[in-house]
Amino acid sequence: HPGDLGVTGRVGGEEFGAVRIAEICRRAGVRATFFLDVYTNDPARARLLRDIGRRIQDAGHDLQLHTHPDGLYDRRHGCLAQYSLEEQTEILQEGTDRFRRWFGVKPVAHRAGDWGANADTLRALRMVGLPIDSSLFFGWSTCELRDSESPSNHPRVLEGLLEIPPTIFFNSGFGLLRRYRLLSSDGHPSCEIEAVLRQLNHGRAAVTVSVFHSFSLLEWNAARTRYRVARHEVSKLERFVRAIGHGARTRSLTFG
Repeated sequence: HPGDLGVTGRVGGEEFGAVRIAEICRRAGVRATFFLDVYTNDPARARLLRDIGRRIQDAGHDLQLHTHPDGLYDRRHGCLAQYSLEEQTEILQEGTDRFRRWFGVKPVAHRAGDWGANADTLRALRMVGLPIDSSLFFGWSTCELRDSESPSNHPRVLEGLLEIPPTIFFNSGFGLLRRYRLLSSDGHPSCEIEAVLRQLNHGRAAVTVSVFHSFSLLEWNAARTRYRVARHEVSKLERFVRAIGHGARTRSLTFG
């Protein structure tokens, strides 16, 4: 997304990005985890990300580490899985150090950008001292993490780390859509997500992880030259987080 639009979502002088989403969650009584990408060599962008992260912290939400290494390392390689174990360890250590300098705390959890993690990612996380990962998106093309031949939404231990995967559901889609989709109102009809949530509740799911992005409230043309606020997505997110806030079961909202 051009400039800072993908993070701030600012359209017509009004903010519809990460901070607006944090406010929607706060009003609904929901505490969310925001995975923030600290990898940039642009001082202005670094100041912006630092400011947004601190505002999210001040609003009472959880802030953790997100990795899109191409912002600081190789522009051709945007996924951690494209780097060696030694390189991934260096990348994660740099991110952890920046995170601690910017926000005054060491992160404890990580999500790989575009779900681009592999077994070396988990080993590198353990070496850096980050005990929790949330990168295992079964069936996603750039995700090389796999611990079985069938998907599972249950948290489990992999390579000595607690892996908490995003909640996915099967969708045949008549060959038009991905077989496994994220549980999220972001781009999905409300009726579909409500049906999946009912099934998860019936199955007594211990943890349900729903994923959104800082640009989830925007729409744009194919060339990404024209943007507008997706008012229907704003309404869906508000309804969704209100339902989460009133639910009895454990939920987790993550924003990358």
